[in-house]
Amino acid sequence: MFNQIAKDLFHFLKVPHITLALIVALLIRWLMSSTIPLGHDETYYWDWGRNLQWSYYDHPPGVAWLSWLGQFFGGSLLAARFWPPLIHLAATLVLVACTTLMAERSLSKKEAWILFGSTQLSPILSAGGIMLLPDIGLIFFMSVFLLLVFCLALKKDGKAGLENFILMGLSGGLAFCFKYHAAPMVSGAMLCLLWLRRVYFNKEFLGWIASVISGLFAIIPVLYWNSQHQWISFFYQSHHGFGGLEFHFDWLLRILIAVPLLAGPILCFMIILQFFNHRRNSLYIILMVG
Repeated sequence: MFNQIAKDLFHFLKVPHITLALIVALLIRWLMSSTIPLGHDETYYWDWGRNLQWSYYDHPPGVAWLSWLGQFFGGSLLAARFWPPLIHLAATLVLVACTTLMAERSLSKKEAWILFGSTQLSPILSAGGIMLLPDIGLIFFMSVFLLLVFCLALKKDGKAGLENFILMGLSGGLAFCFKYHAAPMVSGAMLCLLWLRRVYFNKEFLGWIASVISGLFAIIPVLYWNSQHQWISFFYQSHHGFGGLEFHFDWLLRILIAVPLLAGPILCFMIILQFFNHRRNSLYIILMVG
């Protein structure tokens, strides 16, 4: 299956001017990264990279790793934001691979350009691809996680391969190391995958155990730091996100408005439209649940 994914990616890059457009988009992001001053959150995260810890009070350590790696290139704006544009490019290619699996074929020229526009113009992807924020790490590793989940979902027998489960767990765990938001997304997608492959559970039992162990291995820094600080980061985030259980209609309204604006109306429309057109396709079910 990975050979087919590589062929589909190569076909995507052979679409006239797509590769050039990706390179230009990367250079534009680097240019913007080197000219726009650091925001308050970015300065905060940049400082983390000067003295790495296992984890932090209000976030996991992933963004600090990016900050630390960037500081090898010096103290400039471009150095601070060197990695997000590259990770954005990598996430784009992984999302292309996910799309080809869902389509079960290589993308046409028109589809390739629509996908290119969606990934480059989506506000949340664009901001994450320029700024030193944890979102871009979450997006990349969740994209890799989703690709591996899709690969497992498409296996027609109980011989999925232990390495696929291990990589799935690692990518989900690394996504968690950037933002705690990964926890419900990874859990939801894995439970959906488990239900879809329930007839192979006995054959794949060791794979599922391996995926959990590898995921826990990836989040050791977060668990260790929290165990040394009375689990304060988890308590803070749970209170921050679920401080009260009361329902407010305006909160729901804000979410319904914010999600299409952040993801991009075009991207949201395409996902919803394709879900209704292919709602019997297991990959679309996993995508919506995750």
